[in-house]
Amino acid sequence: MTVEDNDAWACVHIGNMQDDDNTQTEPESLVDPDGLLSGELAENLYFTSWVDQGETLGWQGLSDPGEGDNIWQGQALEPLMFSNEQGPASDVLGGKTYTLADPSSIGGPIQGNVTNYIGLQWCLGEMTNDGSTITCDGSTVGNEVQTDSLFADMTFYVEQARNNPDFACENVDFGDEEILVGASLGGYDIPDAETECTVVVDDSGTEDFTSIQAAIDASLPNDTICVADGVYNEFSVDQPLTIAGLVNPETSATVVPSAASVNYLANVVSSDVTITGLHLDGDGTTFTGNQLAGVHIANNGADMDNIHITYNLIENLDVSGTNPSSKGIQWHDDNSGFSLTNSSFTDNVIRGISSTNKGGYGIQTVGDTDGLMIAYNTISDVTGAWGAGVAIDGLSVASNTATNIMRNHIMDSIWFDVSVQVEHNADQTGVFVNENNIEFLVHGSGTPASAPDVDATDNWWGDADPSDDFTGPVNYTPFALSAYNLN
Repeated sequence: MTVEDNDAWACVHIGNMQDDDNTQTEPESLVDPDGLLSGELAENLYFTSWVDQGETLGWQGLSDPGEGDNIWQGQALEPLMFSNEQGPASDVLGGKTYTLADPSSIGGPIQGNVTNYIGLQWCLGEMTNDGSTITCDGSTVGNEVQTDSLFADMTFYVEQARNNPDFACENVDFGDEEILVGASLGGYDIPDAETECTVVVDDSGTEDFTSIQAAIDASLPNDTICVADGVYNEFSVDQPLTIAGLVNPETSATVVPSAASVNYLANVVSSDVTITGLHLDGDGTTFTGNQLAGVHIANNGADMDNIHITYNLIENLDVSGTNPSSKGIQWHDDNSGFSLTNSSFTDNVIRGISSTNKGGYGIQTVGDTDGLMIAYNTISDVTGAWGAGVAIDGLSVASNTATNIMRNHIMDSIWFDVSVQVEHNADQTGVFVNENNIEFLVHGSGTPASAPDVDATDNWWGDADPSDDFTGPVNYTPFALSAYNLN
């Protein structure tokens, strides 16, 4: 670490720690009483840190200020930095600020143009410190930490030492990450037509194709099809491709139905597909098909993997008739036992979804899901004879693992205020509903008779007392005391 040219006081802050269980192996499930509700890595992973400067005892700015060998020379020569000298991550990481140099430090400020070092050692197991050496014994850790992950942000802060005799790290506001929810279509990264697009679709006739479907039919696997501003008809993707708009989704390439009888505006029947930056709009059409979805994902006789529906505006899907339901985005397995894995529905605006006689859903999954992220979506104006902003379901018993519903804004005009519904065929042990703005959560009975409550912690529920804002087994504490700010 080097301060370029101005002697400085310095601090390091470690925040936003996440201790996640993710999934469970069979050995872990036998010894982990909390299941997927919480991780066990933070309490078993021990850290210690020190000023790695050999005999110089601090930031003294000598010609050879330190070794930087990341080997601790003992407390007398290299003082340990953490207050809990060999604490677990749960004690020494999340929300902690440590002083590297302040007016009380023996070595004074960190001097300019001098490289200094911090040593860091960790141990999965029992860490011991006899004053001169640090050792690790991993035999004390069992299978409860399998698949768990630990994340934290490390932030450094410096301020010039000159004219700041009262500086103290405890007075620095590091402002841990503000949680923002909902979609921000303005954040869409428009591809460069010259360098990132294999072909370009433009309904004006000035580019490679005038039809999205024609471009798909002529493309090779893993091509990127870019769509210029214009109006296009529905399409189906049957091979690995990226379909990307060339302008902001709110004013972008607009996909509209060719007839009221169509069942989707975008249909995905292949793995490794991304649809991003499009405006899928049914405005002015009362659909009459047997189903309706803005984006429909269906098994094609195999598991579906690596499908990403991001930064799209999906709206005005109004279906009538006795049979059809209406969905903004839907994964649907027809009871064949195939899964949707390693996929994401993120950063979409979904609104104006309605069905006269069946369900209306912003996002719905029907079937197995594993590693599905539903995040940063804004969902509103969803109505039907039944439905929800987001629903996790199955035609029969569904396996749901690592299915995360987080940082969505699902607040306005949702059918019966059902923001998220984990329906009766879904496995609630693998569904997580965290850090959303929601108004109501309905949870069905769940397939495992002894399954724990669905993890619905850290949400804003629309009022300061969410105790009456859900049905079924739901763990809602802790909860946010006010709405999260929007992206």
